[in-house]
Amino acid sequence: MPREGGRRETFPRNQRLLNSRDFRNVFRQRRKTAARCGSLHASRNGLGYTRLGITVSRKVSKRAVERNRIKRLVREYFRKNKTLADGADLVFTAFPTCTALTNREFVDALDQLWRRTAVKCAR
Repeated sequence: MPREGGRRETFPRNQRLLNSRDFRNVFRQRRKTAARCGSLHASRNGLGYTRLGITVSRKVSKRAVERNRIKRLVREYFRKNKTLADGADLVFTAFPTCTALTNREFVDALDQLWRRTAVKCAR
C-alpha cells in the first residue's frame, strides 16, 4: 500500500534470504558482529542490493507473539536502513535477552549493531 510519498513500504521477496544455501553462504563468511539484542552475520553478495534473513528460535521465547515482535522490528529497521550495508547479505540472529528490551531499546541496540556491521562490510 503506497504511503504519503507514493512509495511502497514493503519487504519484497528479492530482498529476503529464502533458502538454507543462502544462509549457509553468509555464515561461512564469518563476519559477525554481536550486541545485546543479537548478532548480525554479513557477506558481500555481488547483487548491488542488500538482502536480509532473520532467525528467532524458540530458545529466544516460547511465545510466538514475542518472536514475531522481534522479527517485525528487525524488518522495519532493515526497510528504513538497508542502504547502510549496500550489496550485502545479512542474517540477524536474536538472543534471548532481547525479549526483555522495550521496542525503543531493541531498535537502539539494533542500530549500533547495524552500523558496526556496515563498517565491516565496507572493508
